[in-house]
Amino acid sequence: MELAHVVENGNLVSAEQWKQHIESLHVPVNKKSRKDSAQLILDSLTKAVQRRVKKKSAILLSGGLDSTMIAAIAPLPSVVVGTETSPDLAMARKAAKHYGIDLIELILTKESITDYVARTATIINETEDMVKLDIGATGLAALETAKQNNFKSVFTGLGAEEIFAGYQRHTTASDINEECWRGLADDLWRRDFSRDIPIANHVGIEALTPFLDQDLIKVAMSIPGSYKLNDHYRKVILREAALLAKVPEEFAWRRKLAMQYGSRVNPLFTKVASAQGLKKTELVKRLVENKKV
Repeated sequence: MELAHVVENGNLVSAEQWKQHIESLHVPVNKKSRKDSAQLILDSLTKAVQRRVKKKSAILLSGGLDSTMIAAIAPLPSVVVGTETSPDLAMARKAAKHYGIDLIELILTKESITDYVARTATIINETEDMVKLDIGATGLAALETAKQNNFKSVFTGLGAEEIFAGYQRHTTASDINEECWRGLADDLWRRDFSRDIPIANHVGIEALTPFLDQDLIKVAMSIPGSYKLNDHYRKVILREAALLAKVPEEFAWRRKLAMQYGSRVNPLFTKVASAQGLKKTELVKRLVENKKV
């Protein structure tokens, strides 16, 4: 994340430093055609991925739009985490087969997800925010799997939702790009960096985030917000860029669930808590208090 200005000397930058960095990237919206805009995105993302590839790099592959685009540009060995019936596992297998890349699978169980959630709570000092914990546990499982297989860095799709309008809130915003800028400057640090950086540092592996490359951010944010959404899809212009990269339509147009649902971490840990007659947060607190982490 050094290249994305997220960390400095291995440490997470302050929220204010990140905000100032994003503000320094503001660009006016251009009037290029959709096809030209999609090509600009593909060219910029390609450069962002290629400049980050290192020896012993892997991809956290879910078979969604973002990670499959990275695989199309740099067909590296990949890691997927999920239950045996999770949609991310099924789609990652398809993507890995299509690109001829090795796929390392971690199949989650009730026992293993309990351990990952509990340890995530300790690492990020959080017992109340189950979204953070579910996503963090999935990330911890994936990063540890990559580390155990001797990878030193992993590609993630972090940032794509913000710059290409991938969230529900973008669909109701009066100004799509302004909402993208706001999310980039504020939500990413509070919601994602404060979770992902401590976990990556704990595991001792580097997270590579090409979608937060400053040149790609400038390109993405110079594109009209109207190119990013339509009545049926979010991140439309990125999907069109994926098609230019010859990403198969089943990946380019996949309606991907959030990580905690695509991996089935959320329902799996919910079952664990329910079986003990507890709310999820109650179980997390009990695990932490009992020092089972």
